[in-house]
Amino acid sequence: MQSIDFLLKFLFYNFISISLWVYHQIIILIIHFLGASMLRKILLFISSLVFPLVFSGCFVLNLFDFGPNIDLGKNQWKIASFTLTGESYESKNLEQTPFMRFDTKEFKVYGNTGCNAFFANYLWITDKVIEMRNSGMTRKMCASEDSMRFEQKLMEEFDGEFEVIEDGANLTLKKETLIINLVPLNPSEEDTKPQEAPSTPQNNASTPKN
Repeated sequence: MQSIDFLLKFLFYNFISISLWVYHQIIILIIHFLGASMLRKILLFISSLVFPLVFSGCFVLNLFDFGPNIDLGKNQWKIASFTLTGESYESKNLEQTPFMRFDTKEFKVYGNTGCNAFFANYLWITDKVIEMRNSGMTRKMCASEDSMRFEQKLMEEFDGEFEVIEDGANLTLKKETLIINLVPLNPSEEDTKPQEAPSTPQNNASTPKN
């Protein structure tokens, strides 16, 4: 009898865990294809119909809010510096100003390493974590060794999940092996226009996550 009770409890709790996981994946897909603002509107509409006497709209939005809290597209971002496995690299003595910009409608990243143009796809995993995927860059020869080393190290671990940290006007993209420090790009530093993905892109050496 005890074994039956244990089995029933085990199945019940596992069913709840699986259901929550499926629900979370559905929410992520909705955010990816419709955007966080549309998700909020849908939840607000549902709450106004189903929970008018029990829950306020704000409570329901906070309860189900898996959307991003940070606007990545509000600026073009200068890559001021980054740290790879404990070693720091600063954007000095480069051919161009290294930067990145986020296309928040297409969920793409474009930028320049200080020598070559780079690109990637990204996806919000939680409201403060993004995953970079399928990164790549053009392959022109860099004129200086500093530029070549900066871009090689930057793109070495570019794919993967990053915590997005806001610090005033600045942003930090942080994961275990790579920390990228971003500051708003000054118009006077825009010596290159944002570049789209090349017509014949070559993927980064790192293996993208599916």
